[in-house]
Amino acid sequence: MVNGMENHAVIASGPQGCEELLAASCNTYLQAERLYAELMDAISDAGQAPVATVAAMVSDLLQDARQLDSAIAEKLGPAAELTPSIRAFLQQREEILRRLHSSNKSLANKAENIQSLIRHEIAGMANNRNAIRGYKPAETERKSIISSSY
Repeated sequence: MVNGMENHAVIASGPQGCEELLAASCNTYLQAERLYAELMDAISDAGQAPVATVAAMVSDLLQDARQLDSAIAEKLGPAAELTPSIRAFLQQREEILRRLHSSNKSLANKAENIQSLIRHEIAGMANNRNAIRGYKPAETERKSIISSSY
C-alpha cells in the first residue's frame, strides 16, 4: 500500500511540523473514506474476497491514522497555540471524521441488514429441508398397497 508507506515515512522521519502531520492525517482519513465507499459497493456485490481486501486496507489506514494522531497530540500538547493554518487543518480533519462516522454507521446498518436477510434465508432453507424430508411420493404409497395385498 503506497499511501500507507508515505504515512509511515511522515511519522518516522523525526520532528515534523504540526501542519505536515495534520495534512498527512487528513490524507489518511480521506483515503479511508474512499475505501469505505468501495466497501459499500463490495458488500452490495456480496463477494467475500473484495470485502476482506478492502476491510484490511481500511484497517491499515486507520492504524496509520492512530499513529499520526498520537504524533499530533504530542506536538500540540495542552498549551499549544493554534495558528490559523493548524485550525483549518483541524476543522478539515473534524469534517472528514464526521463523514467517516456517518459512513461507518451506514456500512454497519447495511451489513446488519444483509446478515438478517441471510439468517432469514437459512431459516427458510431449513424449513424447506424438513418439509422435503417428510414428503413421500405417491409411488411409495402404491408399492405399500401392492405389497400389502400379497
